[in-house]
Amino acid sequence: MRRIAAFAALCLFAACGPNKAFRVKYPVGKPPQIDPIEKTDKYRLAFVEFDDQGEMFERGQLAQVLDMISEARRDAAKIAAASGKDADTLVVTFVHGWKNNASEKSSNVGRFRDMLAALSNQFDGPTVGIFIGWRGDSLAIPGVKQLTYWGRRNKSATMPNAHFTETLKQIMLATRDDSPGVPMFSLMIGHSFGGGLLKAGTIQTIVNAVLDTPVGREIVWPADLLVFVNEASPAVSSYQLIETLGRHVEARPPCGEGPRGYNPAILSIASMGDSATLAFFPVAQALSRPFHRLRKYPKANELGVERQASMYYRSAPHSPAFHSHLLDDTDTPAVQAAKRDGCAVFATHVLSGKEYLFVQRPGSKNAGPYWVTQMPKTIVADHGGIFSPEFRSVMIDILLAQRTLGGTKYIRR
Repeated sequence: MRRIAAFAALCLFAACGPNKAFRVKYPVGKPPQIDPIEKTDKYRLAFVEFDDQGEMFERGQLAQVLDMISEARRDAAKIAAASGKDADTLVVTFVHGWKNNASEKSSNVGRFRDMLAALSNQFDGPTVGIFIGWRGDSLAIPGVKQLTYWGRRNKSATMPNAHFTETLKQIMLATRDDSPGVPMFSLMIGHSFGGGLLKAGTIQTIVNAVLDTPVGREIVWPADLLVFVNEASPAVSSYQLIETLGRHVEARPPCGEGPRGYNPAILSIASMGDSATLAFFPVAQALSRPFHRLRKYPKANELGVERQASMYYRSAPHSPAFHSHLLDDTDTPAVQAAKRDGCAVFATHVLSGKEYLFVQRPGSKNAGPYWVTQMPKTIVADHGGIFSPEFRSVMIDILLAQRTLGGTKYIRR
C-alpha cells in the first residue's frame, strides 16, 4: 500500500499524463500519418509537436511547415505579379503555455486560429500559422493541475534542446529569403511557460546574430519580432540576454534626444491583471528557493538591481527595473510624463474610444532591443486572456508600426 501511495505521489509531482502527439496517427504496420495543412481563405496552419524530452515526435511535421512557408512564398509571388505591388506575407509561430497542448481540446488551438484570421486582414500575401505543441497539459485531474507547476516550469527551461532550437531556427531561416515583391514578416509568440520555451530556444540564435555582425553594421535579426506574453519565467533569465545585448548593441538615445525610429526585436509584455505571474509565481518560486544559490552583487547591475533574488521571484514585466516602455491610457500620469519628456512614441492604439500610447519610459536603463513593459487589464484582463480582441488590435498596431518604421534599426558596437 505504501508503495502504491508513493508511486501516486511521484506521478503527481512528476506530472504523469499523456506524452503523445495529437496531430499524428500511428496506424499499425503503416508509416505515421501527419495531419494535413489546414487551409482557409484567411490562413494556413500546421503543427510541430515535441515530447517531454524536447524531441520531435515526427520530423515530417517540420518538413511540412517548411513546405508550407515555401508554398506561401510562391503564392505571394503570383499575387505580387498580378497586382504589380508587394504581397507582404505574415508567418506567426505560437508556443503555448501551461495546461495546454496541440489537441483540439486545448482552447489555445481555436483561439490561435481566430488570431490568424484577424491578423491576415493586414497583409496582401498569405498568412501562415505554426503551432508549437508540447506537454504543457500534463495532468487531467481538475483542481490538482496547480501541482504540476514545478515540473512544467522546469521543462520550459530545459526542454529546448537541439530539436526545439533547430525547429525555430529553420522557421526563421525560411522567412529570411528576401524574394523581390514578397517581403515576409516573421512573428514568434510565446505565452506563459511557452514564453520561457521560446526564449530558451532562441537565445543562442539571437546572440549569434549580434556577435556575427561586424562592428558598425546594422544587425539583421533572425525574426522580425519575438513576443513573450505573460511569460512565467524569472527575470534573472531575461537579465543575461538584456545585459549581453546592451554590451554589443548601440543603445537607444534617452527621451528627447537623437533619432526616434527604433523598433523592438524582442518584446516581453504582461497584464497588470495577471495574478498568475503577479501573485502565484512568486509564491511558487519561493517554495523552490532552497534549491537555488543566488548572490548579492558587489555593486548594482546594469539595470540597478542589487540582488539576484529580486529577479528570481518575479518575471521581467513585473520587475520595474526592466521596464523600457510604457503601454497605457494617454491620461495616466506616467504616460503624460513621458510625453512631456519628449519620449519616442512607438505606436498608438484606440480601444473603445480611448487612446493608448506605447511610448519609451523616461530614465530607463534598459535601452536595447529587448523591450519590457506592462499593459492594463483593459487590453488583457488576466493570465490566459491573450487572445482578446483588444490584444489582437494592439498586436496589429505593433506589426503596422514595425512595417512603417522599416525594421528594427540597431547597430553592432
